[in-house]
Amino acid sequence: MENPWRNFDRKSKSMILSVDREAIEHYNSEKRSKATRVVKGSIPSPFIGSPSSARLVLLNLNPGHRGSDLEDQKKPNFRKAIVLTLKHELKDYPFYPLNPKFRHTEAGKWWTKKLDRLREASELNDAILSRMIMVIEWFPYHSTKCGLPEKPICKSQEYSFYLAKKMFHKPGVITVGMRAMKRWRSADPEFEKVRFLRSNQNPCISRGNMDGRLFDRIIKRLRQ
Repeated sequence: MENPWRNFDRKSKSMILSVDREAIEHYNSEKRSKATRVVKGSIPSPFIGSPSSARLVLLNLNPGHRGSDLEDQKKPNFRKAIVLTLKHELKDYPFYPLNPKFRHTEAGKWWTKKLDRLREASELNDAILSRMIMVIEWFPYHSTKCGLPEKPICKSQEYSFYLAKKMFHKPGVITVGMRAMKRWRSADPEFEKVRFLRSNQNPCISRGNMDGRLFDRIIKRLRQ
């Protein structure tokens, strides 16, 4: 399947992909709360990381919208990293929230907390770990709070589901669900086989948040 994000126009005032525009406009119009609406000025993040090098794939719900997100995205280097990621072309620190240059961003702070136990246990430096991890979001657009239905909303989600399924069947890759278990499993029967974290309210990648044997398997795979 062709990656629709290759057509993303970073110069557009609206960050909504053209094939999604009508669906997102309709979605936002039905939301009374501004917190649950898509932030149209924020660059989408359907996935982070490299599908060619990832050994751990995390299935998440949708990227949040926090504090300085919009200001972070105005910084040329950070903006470039996000756009290159959309096209699967980011080579340096593919999982860019682990890049020390972006540690101060909202994305950097959030993912550092969620991956802290994994980083400690793997004993891998951030440059290596950033090549080993990939996250795929069920829904690609940012919102302050989740008000998402259980059924897909926009066209570009098809690629996210395709990519997640492709990575699930890729030899040497372990897939773990962070959040949105019902949504992922309704997207494709294959995701019924994916093991999800014990807590989706605090989706840290840690031994205590999953079966210990699974955590050990992940550490072993990352170190190989």
